Amino acid sequence: HIDFTRSDENIYIKQQSLEDAYDELFGEALQEYNAKQTRNDRKIKNYFDKIYRSKKEKPFYEFIVQVGNQNDQPDQKKCEAILEDFHKMMQKDYPNMAIFNSVIHVDESTPHLHLDFIPIGEGYKKGLEKRVSMQKALQNLGFSNYADFRNELMQKFEIIAKNHDIERKRDVAVGERHLTIQDY
Repeated sequence: HIDFTRSDENIYIKQQSLEDAYDELFGEALQEYNAKQTRNDRKIKNYFDKIYRSKKEKPFYEFIVQVGNQNDQPDQKKCEAILEDFHKMMQKDYPNMAIFNSVIHVDESTPHLHLDFIPIGEGYKKGLEKRVSMQKALQNLGFSNYADFRNELMQKFEIIAKNHDIERKRDVAVGERHLTIQDY
């Protein structure tokens, strides 16, 4: 449901190609790894290509975040401010989740943020010292699992929204527990 007449109103917070992000994030670690290899068949020519073809790791992850829904949302400027603050918080508080693309879409039914990131795991003893790994990135950030990370993000999102005078309404559709008839 894209309104192409409004596409030029989208807000591009960060735009970097995935390949360029890989070069920037892993180029040095790749050079160090390859320099230690005595056999050419163990050298990694293109780390992005290696991960892209991998069955173990995804090359990147994406969050889509929105304020409200198409029937109940604050004005567009307030949504944009909240989403921009979420981007800033994510970049500041979770450096192991390297954002390479972040766009607020206002050309659809509700303003929402597409936030694309590469999880970086550090501290490996074998192979590349720094590599793509959601599990290790979460571990480096002090989380034991993805659910704890997601819950913390949602708590921070609620705080950001509250700083803009928006309270989160609980919704069963997004994983909240069902209320008993008496509680409802």
